[in-house]
Amino acid sequence: MEFLLLFTVFAPLVLAFAVYFLGRRHVRRLNVLTIAACALELLAAAVIFAAALRGESCTVWIANICGFGLSFEAGGFRALYLLVTAFAWFVSAVFTADYMKKGENRARYAFFLLLTLCGTVGVFLSADLYTTFLFFEMMSFASYPWVAHEETGDAREAAQTYLAIAVIGGLTALMGIWLLQNVTGTLVIRELSAAVSAASSDGKLLAAAICLFIGFGAKAGLFPLHIWLPKAHAAAPATASSLLSGILTKGGVFGLIILSCEIMSGNEAWGVMTLCVAVLTMVIGGVLALLDNNIKRTLACSSVSQIGFILTGCAILTLEPASGLAAGGVVLHMLNHSLCKLVLFTAAGIAYMNTHTLDLEKLRGWGRGKPLFFLCFLLGAWGITGIPGGSGYISKTLLHEALAEYAAVSALPGFFTACEWLFLLSGGLTLAYMTKLFVVLFLEKSERKTQKKLYMNRATAVVLTVTALLIPILGLLPGFTANRLAALSMPFFNLQAFEGAAYFSWESLQGSAISILAGLAVYFLIIRTLAMRKNGAQRVYVNARPAWLDMEHCLYRPLLLFLTIAGGILARIADSLLDALLALLRATFYRDMTRKLPPEYGNRVTYALGSAMDRVADSYCAITNRKRRKKPYIYRLSKSYEILTGENRIITRSMGYAMMMTCIGIFVTLIYIFVKLF
Repeated sequence: MEFLLLFTVFAPLVLAFAVYFLGRRHVRRLNVLTIAACALELLAAAVIFAAALRGESCTVWIANICGFGLSFEAGGFRALYLLVTAFAWFVSAVFTADYMKKGENRARYAFFLLLTLCGTVGVFLSADLYTTFLFFEMMSFASYPWVAHEETGDAREAAQTYLAIAVIGGLTALMGIWLLQNVTGTLVIRELSAAVSAASSDGKLLAAAICLFIGFGAKAGLFPLHIWLPKAHAAAPATASSLLSGILTKGGVFGLIILSCEIMSGNEAWGVMTLCVAVLTMVIGGVLALLDNNIKRTLACSSVSQIGFILTGCAILTLEPASGLAAGGVVLHMLNHSLCKLVLFTAAGIAYMNTHTLDLEKLRGWGRGKPLFFLCFLLGAWGITGIPGGSGYISKTLLHEALAEYAAVSALPGFFTACEWLFLLSGGLTLAYMTKLFVVLFLEKSERKTQKKLYMNRATAVVLTVTALLIPILGLLPGFTANRLAALSMPFFNLQAFEGAAYFSWESLQGSAISILAGLAVYFLIIRTLAMRKNGAQRVYVNARPAWLDMEHCLYRPLLLFLTIAGGILARIADSLLDALLALLRATFYRDMTRKLPPEYGNRVTYALGSAMDRVADSYCAITNRKRRKKPYIYRLSKSYEILTGENRIITRSMGYAMMMTCIGIFVTLIYIFVKLF
């Protein structure tokens, strides 16, 4: 079992190089090798998941890796999400063979596809936060080429934003990890709860929690760090968008769950803060999705909103650690979101592959006359909206009941009741924007001619259909499917059992009915008015998102530019002041009094050589009875010397030179430490 666990983590890393070098010159061979590698990972994940169903688990620790070692654990929630990840990668690999038929940079894409799989699997199987961080960064950097894959201007800008958020989030998470290690003395996830209880430094613990929340929240797509999601999903190939949305965001959620259940468990102030962020993320993500006219950006903004639903469960777990409803809702909504976005982004990719557009106005009626495409998209939309019968209804019911139960016993009933109503409204927003997409694709008439060609190959049709059918299976048979998966995951949340809920009781259906009514009202009152403009006799879909909601260009980029300019000015002032101070010291206290320097510029060599040349020149002028007009050689040589060495003198006396030398020293020290560790 230990070997299989390590194989599952590191096989994609090895296979990435093998697939690249063996298949880079042959697209068909590359497709077969990529699918085979993902199928092998799926098979290994299925074996580990089957063992987890039998109650078996496995832990592996690899020592002497940067002084901390790497540790992995398979069982329960980890085994479940390992299976979900491997399945999503297999579906994406099959669709990639159809989506990238011409093979544009296919080898590069396949290489980073498998490399990102290694990082993602490592995150979900990590048993300590140091291992989580290493694979978290690997996942982030390896997925960067997905966003930049098309190499267009929009793709480069989106990749720049994605990388900036990844770097900032990663460094912030690292600061939190070191602070946590300093406070608790351990990074092992199983030991964190007891170590935090025994810790005495609340200030450092709070600082560590804030850093971890920002670091993991940035990858999850929480407001206001969600800016990378709409841009990255719209720019990346649809095969990558389904993984970015459905799986990679869950890497951030994995860290947030640990933060809620192990580090800040029982902290009411932290739970209230988390719930506020969750509600903002739910509502703002839904509003952005309502007003956009790009199908992939709409689905990306939807992901922001759905992550808000998941974070709501994390907030309740912080406030009430024994809430099995919240824990089950978190697990099942993570699963529901992964499956639904895998279906919906694949469907969006199929539409783009055939029409070469993501504009809703140009996609009108494209899905008409395509029954299989209609069925798959309908099931995906059914699941994400939370309508009874879909998997999203089960997870949202659990989250809603957990929120309502805590509101009934809380000291802040008004606040939690308001959050409950915003939760239901966000469910209505989900229904409204998914109705918009459904109406555009299948109900509105198209001006295009009916396509006769095959719009997707058989392999894509099979994997898309299988994925879509899982959604009603989880939703219609919760006792045999969803409840068992939630119960399997309870040990990860420090809980022992999961009882589920009366999913189809009137109380549960009432919340869904409120969301449905709110969604229909929003669709007809907002989408059919604000998101559409009259163009002659016809109404067309437009991007109605207000400019001030673009936080990247309205807030982050101007702030970064201001900090860069202000920092440069302050650095220049400090450098000039330090240079002036050094010059003053050299001219006064540190003046060399042991030897007499020549009065001219230069050094003794230029002084002696110039003097000799001047004497020769004076003798020549005396013999020939000529008058010297040029400056003395002693001055000319010394001036040339000053010109050649002046820049070097300025650099070596400056603060910038000192900083550069300091950085070089630190770099050499780090290399020495790294060599000694290995």
